[in-house]
Amino acid sequence: MLLGVVVIHLDRRQARRDAALRFPVLAVALGMYLPLKLSATIMFGGLLAEFVRRSRGAADVPAEDRGLLCAAGLVTGEALVGILLALPIALSSIWTGLSGDPFQLFADPPLGGWPGLVALALVGLLLVRAGQSNGAVVEIQKTRDRC
Repeated sequence: MLLGVVVIHLDRRQARRDAALRFPVLAVALGMYLPLKLSATIMFGGLLAEFVRRSRGAADVPAEDRGLLCAAGLVTGEALVGILLALPIALSSIWTGLSGDPFQLFADPPLGGWPGLVALALVGLLLVRAGQSNGAVVEIQKTRDRC
C-alpha cells in the first residue's frame, strides 16, 4: 500500500510540472502484477506506439486511436484462443483417452521458434501501418455512425 501512495504522489508531482514522464498507477500495478513476458510485450507495444507517434508527427487523429482498435482485437483474440486451447487440457483429465495437446503436430517443430517471431514481426508491422494510415479507420467509423 505504501508503494501505491508513493506512485500516486510521484504521478501528481509530475502532473504539476507538466512533465512528459508520468507514473500512471494502473500501469505500475500491472507491471508489478503481470509476469515478465507479458510486461515485455506491453513495453514493446508502447515503444512501437511511440515510434509511430514520432514518425507521424501531428495528425488529425492521434495514431494511438487508430491502432488501439487493432491492438484491442489482438488482446481479445488471444484471450479467446487461450480459453479454447484450455478446453482439451481440462477435458483430458475427465476423458483419459483424449490427448492433453491435440494440436501438437511435431515432437520438435522443424523451424523452432522462427514462425512465431515472423508472426510477431508481421503483427508489429500491421500495428505500425494502422497507426500511420491516413484516417481510413476514421472514415469507416464516420460511415458506420451515419447508418
